[in-house]
Amino acid sequence: MRVRATLYQAYHHGLHNRLMESRDLLQKTHMAQVIGVQITDNQILYNRALTQAGMAAFRNGDVQMSHEILVEIYQNLRFKELLGQGFSRQQDKTQEFEIEEKRRQIPHHMQINLQTLESFHFITSMLIETPLFAENQHSMNK
Repeated sequence: MRVRATLYQAYHHGLHNRLMESRDLLQKTHMAQVIGVQITDNQILYNRALTQAGMAAFRNGDVQMSHEILVEIYQNLRFKELLGQGFSRQQDKTQEFEIEEKRRQIPHHMQINLQTLESFHFITSMLIETPLFAENQHSMNK
């Protein structure tokens, strides 16, 4: 219950653009180290809190931090499952596994807009990569 309360609080801070409070809360509780042994529902909640912190960083203008946070989510191709907003594409699923997977889904009105999240990720990537590309343009082979 304490882990869930901490994750809900970090999500709330991120939702209201209080990036430092959200990030500090996740770091001070060492949530990244503990979340691997937690139940799947807490892992989904952790990913959602981390995503809100990344979106808060973008809204506050901290492009570098936003990119660092959002890359953690987008480096996995199953990011919809990580956020509790999609299903896995396994062919050999058991009936119990399908029921459990459907139970974990976040209601539609509580979902994070994936198109907005993807836009934040692409914009931060572009803002970081464009100066690097322009800097190295003369040294690149055409």
